Amino acid sequence: MTTPMMNKNLSDIFDIELQTTDKSVEEIKAAAQAKDIDSLEKQRNYVKANLVKLIERGMSSLEDLNIIANSSEKSRDYEVMSTLIKTLVDTNIELLNAEVVHKPKVSMDAKQEAGTINNNTVFVGSTKDLASYLNANIIDIK
Repeated sequence: MTTPMMNKNLSDIFDIELQTTDKSVEEIKAAAQAKDIDSLEKQRNYVKANLVKLIERGMSSLEDLNIIANSSEKSRDYEVMSTLIKTLVDTNIELLNAEVVHKPKVSMDAKQEAGTINNNTVFVGSTKDLASYLNANIIDIK
């Protein structure tokens, strides 16, 4: 395999050894994307595990706060308990969002292969043409 003169000059300038590969650019890009996906998967699992731990700790804290609020009957204790409940609900929503974000999106080609419905169509022609078109389709349906 011959190396272009520009690559030889760049390798001399940067004092590095020129490496050749048998892989195509597409194969290298696919490998990089797979590596990124694996990294994202690990990060997503880490976040999900942390959220689950936070929810479990929050639930035990909520039980303790309920006991404290019932024994003291102070409005501030109930307010703190209410804030913790809201925080737990928000954390649960974040956990669900972490799962939803992971799902792969359907590409436009797959949607087009499945068929699309277009409700905003306009017929250009006379009423006679429209009537004959509709009659022809009704006969085909039966």
